Amino acid sequence: MMWINPKLNWTASDYYNAADLNRVENNTQEVAILIQQVIGTIIDLEPIVTNRDYTSIEFYNGLNRVERNLEKLLVLNLDGLVPLKTNWQVGDPFSYLDAIRLENNLSILYNLLSKNATAINYAGTFNCGEDVI
Repeated sequence: MMWINPKLNWTASDYYNAADLNRVENNTQEVAILIQQVIGTIIDLEPIVTNRDYTSIEFYNGLNRVERNLEKLLVLNLDGLVPLKTNWQVGDPFSYLDAIRLENNLSILYNLLSKNATAINYAGTFNCGEDVI
């Protein structure tokens, strides 16, 4: 899988669908991989579902699983991350604010981790300061 650009500009008139939740779960898995690469922590995710279609209906237990997986990614204390909701119940409305929260948290983590992943020193040496002449 590869990172899929998140939708960060949700509005009250937008519709959340199967592809959006598939993207969130895909990106959750991508961030977990980056966390392992950059800081060496293995994130034990619950099953990831990325094959929803328009005949699928997500129930509260699925949303709780998605949010628990996102919560597992919060091994870094970063500004801008919004607390997750892991207590969905029957009848709880899912709004564009929930969509923003899910996608924005993933975007913050991905942007930081992907920049650091490219800076990993694979030779095992430590370099600082100016070049030696």
